[in-house]
Amino acid sequence: MKPDLSAYPEIPPGCLVNENKIFNLFQIYKNVKTVDPETGKTKYIRETVGSIKNGVFTFSKTYLLKKENIELASKLHTESKSEDEKSVSSSSSDNNESNSEKQVCNKIDEALKKTSFDQRDSSKIEIPMLTIVLGSIISALAGDTGCTEISEAINGRLKKYFNDNNMGDLTVDNCSHDTVRKAFLLVEADTLSELYTELIKPLIKNDFRVIAADGQALRATGKTTPDNNGKHGAYMLMNFYDATNRVCLYHKLIQKKENEISVGPEALNKLNLTNSVVTADAMSCQIDFVNTVIGKGAHYCLSLKGNQNKSFDEVRYLFNTTSQNQIVSYEPEITKEHGRIEQYKISLISGRRLSKIIKEKWLGLDDGSIVKVERNSYQQTTKNNTCEERFYITSLPPIDENSKRVNEIIRHHWGIENNLHWCLDMRYNQDRIQANNPNYIANRSALNKLALAYLENYRYWLWNKGREKEKLSLNILQKRCYDPKAALECVACSLGLV
Repeated sequence: MKPDLSAYPEIPPGCLVNENKIFNLFQIYKNVKTVDPETGKTKYIRETVGSIKNGVFTFSKTYLLKKENIELASKLHTESKSEDEKSVSSSSSDNNESNSEKQVCNKIDEALKKTSFDQRDSSKIEIPMLTIVLGSIISALAGDTGCTEISEAINGRLKKYFNDNNMGDLTVDNCSHDTVRKAFLLVEADTLSELYTELIKPLIKNDFRVIAADGQALRATGKTTPDNNGKHGAYMLMNFYDATNRVCLYHKLIQKKENEISVGPEALNKLNLTNSVVTADAMSCQIDFVNTVIGKGAHYCLSLKGNQNKSFDEVRYLFNTTSQNQIVSYEPEITKEHGRIEQYKISLISGRRLSKIIKEKWLGLDDGSIVKVERNSYQQTTKNNTCEERFYITSLPPIDENSKRVNEIIRHHWGIENNLHWCLDMRYNQDRIQANNPNYIANRSALNKLALAYLENYRYWLWNKGREKEKLSLNILQKRCYDPKAALECVACSLGLV
């Protein structure tokens, strides 16, 4: 009697049974449809699946091997398809990278044309300005902004990268340091400033900004001259730093017989100060500076010290005599860092309480505030405790919201020292630039600041994209940007292209 196949769930459906009396078992088989490749005729062949003997089913080894081969072939096909997809994805990624590089070139070339940067005689041009500018930026991202370093980068690693990535139009092998110096770093500072402004526009993202103004000395530019038998003072740069977006917006070289007082208002007129608060130290706490800020539709928050005797004394007197219920105060959380425990208190009094002569002197102060910042600092290692008071004037009205904002503004102001001046000296050796050509000094500093702004943006971009678990240091990024591929990605994200 033939067995009931439904009692054997492991047997594939569609199988038939044939009794083999010689071996005393039942053969389990399937009729498999095949097509003769020569005649095209259809025929059926018997494929043994297994056998049942003494009530026990056993798969045919040939059937199992064939089934295993089919599964393996299917797996290989899937993996091959996956590899093809990865290859397509990789190719697409390569294309995206290539497109990104082309977009970088187009964006910079567009900025060069818009600002009419290239003033060279077209009949004598041997090296494209795009090669010089892009090569200078990539070199600067690695921390190298000297003419020799830039020319070596263009003739060396950049030449190879441009050739390998179908960017042959940028390839040169004879870009000397003199070419870089004359074509890029010796152009009029105002001309390079226009190009600089175009290249940092994508970095200005926040609506409300704190713009800090401060001077910076380039100490190695001082030299002894025979005509005055003394040391020529080091050149100074007046910097305007967007502390909110971490980018220097503009700088102005302070020439001989000039100082921050005279240069500040002139430089402010070149900036868009909409929705901004301009901060500065006591040197720039001047009537013309304040008038220019208000005239540009911005607010100010300026340090007040002994150089403004009458204003300083009156402000300090008011804080000593005004009732507490007429003072708006804010106390941030106590901070502990660098071995110091610090506590701050910010107090605001209406500027209307000042005398008429002082209110008329400072435009916007009648509706603004006078500010006192109290700082208590405890040094854990030395056990020293210090207390200090600082005074400010601001055009912001004395309301609770602004007491907290003023604290943030004042702390942001120190960004120009910590995030700009210190980084330029430590990461770009700006303090060691030995030069006396004003254009070279201003333009090389601009290149330093452009690279620094791009690196700052890049480190946050990598972190926000989840490609880095924490924000990388500038030192690590400079080393990474020695690779032109990483440097171009840095430029692309800073120009808003990726």
